Amino acid sequence: MKIKRGPLKPLLSSPPRASSRLWLLIDAMRLGRPLLLAFVFFLLGSILFSPVSNGLEQMFLSSSGGMTPLPPLEWPPDQSPIPRHIWQMVGNAPPVTMKKELSESVFWDAKFKIYDLLQYGDSKPYFANLRGFQGLFNTQSAFLPEVPVWNFGLNYRNNRLKNLNGEASPIQGSRSFVPLHFLYTGKKLMIGATLPYQYWSLSKPGSGKPDISMSGIHNPEIRFGKEIWTNSLGDTALTLYLAAKFSGNNYDIPDPEFARRTKIGALIGPALATRGPWAEIGGAYSSQLNDRFTVHFNLGLANDSRDELMRTMYSSSMDYRLTRNVLMTGELSGEHWKWGMGPDGNNLDFLLGTTFFNEYWQANFGFPVAIQNDWGHGTSVGFVCGINTRWE
Repeated sequence: MKIKRGPLKPLLSSPPRASSRLWLLIDAMRLGRPLLLAFVFFLLGSILFSPVSNGLEQMFLSSSGGMTPLPPLEWPPDQSPIPRHIWQMVGNAPPVTMKKELSESVFWDAKFKIYDLLQYGDSKPYFANLRGFQGLFNTQSAFLPEVPVWNFGLNYRNNRLKNLNGEASPIQGSRSFVPLHFLYTGKKLMIGATLPYQYWSLSKPGSGKPDISMSGIHNPEIRFGKEIWTNSLGDTALTLYLAAKFSGNNYDIPDPEFARRTKIGALIGPALATRGPWAEIGGAYSSQLNDRFTVHFNLGLANDSRDELMRTMYSSSMDYRLTRNVLMTGELSGEHWKWGMGPDGNNLDFLLGTTFFNEYWQANFGFPVAIQNDWGHGTSVGFVCGINTRWE
């Protein structure tokens, strides 16, 4: 049985064949309209809110030559939420060198750095002083450096002599003290030694006798010091020290008739050389007030047990920094002498001096003036100078 085939009819009703393609297009537009609108909005949003749109627009305009390009954006812009790597992608963020920024601003307003913070190559004013400690003239500085420093110096002090133990009977003469110093400072420590030389000459006015003089080794000395405290800024410090002196056996004095020199009945010579050894303990306090002024205070106690001599030493000074390499100093130094067999007394001097220094050398000049002389050979005026060198 054969089945007769005829034209197939669609299961669902459909428009005529002539308009079938038009209906397919309309159905496609009906279904794709939401997708098309979403794509258009996405494209507009990416153009308007993209972080690289400004950079791309600038690059395009500069290459086309149609409009003047915008100025380059600098990093970091004020209140910018854009990450740094995005700015670097468009070529507008040069690398920031923090080292350069810090180097330009660390000491922008500072004329002079704090002494304890100075490193290699910077000038410091404190070499070996007249007593062999680190400091200026007769006053010790408590600022001991961290960097190892070796000091070598030769100083000179001359004083005119006018009386004995503050008495009215005058004498004429002078005494000189020439110490040779070797000093090491570093790691907040101080170790040094002094080999001093002395010379003195005395006469009695109206006696008609020649001057009596003597020269030779004074009392050699060794010392040790340690900076035990400094504040957080490094501009205030406290140092303690120990020292020992040994007799050079040159403690001669003129006899009562000023005919010759003798050791009979002598304990201490005109230049303060003694018969017995000395033990000394003391401290120094220093504070930098500002860029120009620094103050120092010293206090020490020395004892000669052999001859029952005790000496209390005190001094204070103020340094004024004229320039980076010139310093002026005003110094007040005194001693109280106590002898078991008497008499006791005080000596007080004022000194005004100037120091010239650089990284390796120091030269100083000063003029001491006696304010009080009650013990030993009294002085009037004098002269102090010295030359020091150091190496690190």
